[in-house]
Amino acid sequence: MALELAMNINAIVQFFIEFALAMMVGALIGIEREHARYELEKSGKLKGHVLGPIFGIRSTILFSMLGFLFAVLTKYLDNNLLMIVGLIFALTISTSVYLANVWITKHTGATTYIAVLIVFFLGALIGFGGYDNYVAAGAIAIIMTSLLALKRKLVGFTTKLTNEEIISALKFGIVAFVIYPLLPNKIIDSWGILNPSSIWFVVVAVSAIYFLSYILLREFSHKGLEISAFFGGLINSSATVFSLASIVKEKKKLAFNAAVGVYLTIFATIVSDFVLIIVVLNSMDLMMKVLLPYIAAMTIPLIAVIWSVEWQKKSVVEHVKMASPFAFKPALQFASIYIILLVVSTFIDKIVGPAGLAISTIVGSLWSSSTVILSLGSLSSLGVISKDTTAQFVILAVLVSILVKIAWARTSLNKEFSNRVTKVVLLTAAAFAITAFVQFFII
Repeated sequence: MALELAMNINAIVQFFIEFALAMMVGALIGIEREHARYELEKSGKLKGHVLGPIFGIRSTILFSMLGFLFAVLTKYLDNNLLMIVGLIFALTISTSVYLANVWITKHTGATTYIAVLIVFFLGALIGFGGYDNYVAAGAIAIIMTSLLALKRKLVGFTTKLTNEEIISALKFGIVAFVIYPLLPNKIIDSWGILNPSSIWFVVVAVSAIYFLSYILLREFSHKGLEISAFFGGLINSSATVFSLASIVKEKKKLAFNAAVGVYLTIFATIVSDFVLIIVVLNSMDLMMKVLLPYIAAMTIPLIAVIWSVEWQKKSVVEHVKMASPFAFKPALQFASIYIILLVVSTFIDKIVGPAGLAISTIVGSLWSSSTVILSLGSLSSLGVISKDTTAQFVILAVLVSILVKIAWARTSLNKEFSNRVTKVVLLTAAAFAITAFVQFFII
């Protein structure tokens, strides 16, 4: 009896938590819509025109609650027909308000009309329960609210687009969303080397970083390049530095900003590798063994960025525009280098065997230290190598990953860019190596 009562209380509490979550999702979108109406009235752009009935904060909360309640009834009564009835009810109300709005204002915009229908479905998603549904509903609500709030910026951005930029976006879409999903994600050769999906992902990564750099450079000038470099470093630092080098090869005036981008890339990749050790590998022992070197490797590029920002404030920076947002040739070049590294690494493993782990670590880190660290963590968890050996090879992987930035930077054929990158990379590598020596042999 007591157990049954406790279960009932838990179910009631769960219901009200979900109900509150559904209300918050509706309120989030409703607040944005109310604010948009207020901004429109305050701007004076109406010029005597009358605003028709709208879906404000109360309406969106009610629509979310409506979706939630119909979903709960559908789930507990096990009758999908109820959800269909709820959807018809929501469509009837929203369509009536939309038609009344068109009649009064002669304005046929359907943004808010579509938004409230999505709110109904978000409420229903929460009503069906489950952690994944809660996360999905919250994420969709935030993304949708952001899109609604950024309407003017998005409209302004699209009106400035050229035909070449639109065509470039379509080319990138074909590379990333048409060709990539169609390629087989499996080894296709007898040596166990070539995976078409993995190789094409390299092309997608370089193209994406180049494309993102173009957009951010256009919208935020030189700072956009640095923002792109930071996020690129979280994905793949080698591909990012190669992309920055390709940009500098095209626009020499961006050498300084691209160098700052490389510093941010190094910082981002060191941080991501460190998080990888803690979160993915879940190894506090390994984390403690590499803590000092990682702190040193984060500090040097961060100081370089701060110094560069201060220097940049005193200089005059002119706006520079890249020729095209789509860089297929550099992406293919980098993919070719990746294939060569892959072949060399695989042959070393097959010929030398376990004794070639150091060589494989070095070759693999030329492309991605994160992948090597994951592999080392896997070997460590299986007991193939000790914790100390794992830590030493992680240090080797990160050191190689830092130093290879010099080679990637030199593909730009730009002395200023290469020299700036080389100085900071050598300082970072030196600090990393010295603190690693202290960590392993002195402390």
